[in-house]
Amino acid sequence: MATNQTLLNKRNQALFNEYAEMWGKQGMREDLIFEKLSEKYFLCRDTVYRIILKQSKTSKNHEDESGN
Repeated sequence: MATNQTLLNKRNQALFNEYAEMWGKQGMREDLIFEKLSEKYFLCRDTVYRIILKQSKTSKNHEDESGN
């Protein structure tokens, strides 16, 4: 059975992936993205922002470690 932390990590990664899709491929404005993700994940905008910020730093660190 998955732990709470594992479930949160999966949710956060899914949220970040959706953000990247909306922002990168669809060219949607960030204020609209935060609104949509807030509604979908039942989180306030500030929480969505913090998750995206944390995931982007984590993602950057993984890229740096892999040599990209």
